[in-house]
Amino acid sequence: MIKMNKKGDISFNTILWVPKIIFAIIVLFTIVLLIRSFIVTELDIFNAEADIFVQRILMSRNGISYIDPDLDRTYPGIIDENAFRSVDIDTILNTSIYYGDTNKKIAANITLIRENGEFVRSIIYNPDYFYRWKELLRAHWVRGPGGVRGKTKDIQVLIKEQDRLKNGMLKVEVIIPNS
Repeated sequence: MIKMNKKGDISFNTILWVPKIIFAIIVLFTIVLLIRSFIVTELDIFNAEADIFVQRILMSRNGISYIDPDLDRTYPGIIDENAFRSVDIDTILNTSIYYGDTNKKIAANITLIRENGEFVRSIIYNPDYFYRWKELLRAHWVRGPGGVRGKTKDIQVLIKEQDRLKNGMLKVEVIIPNS
């Protein structure tokens, strides 16, 4: 029987470990890639924020929706034309949808149109920032912090005029800054 010396024994064992080391590296990279694929590093909540704002406009008790005085119930899909045309609707919306004294979070243009296309009224929520952000929205190249994103939502509603209900469209243009 031929006996190898220690140097030959070490080099032979090293050659046997090479495939095991390559396999361990492949397994390690696979685990790292799987873990990194499930980690969310950026959340885009723009659509959720815009939809929640529109729902707050429609569902708010002190907003533009019709309130039955006998039942003391709000009807979210019915817009009270008298409330929409009232002079104080801007202050009512600012109190029912409150984002702080200096609202730098959201701005909107709320327009009510009858079924025949007749314009009823347009209300601007947070007008100070709406006009600034509207210009940034038109310049599509502003991205990241300092830029804005917009979403327009058309909602079929009923317009309550005195005791009659007529079809109409509520167009809500929401502008939210990137932070």
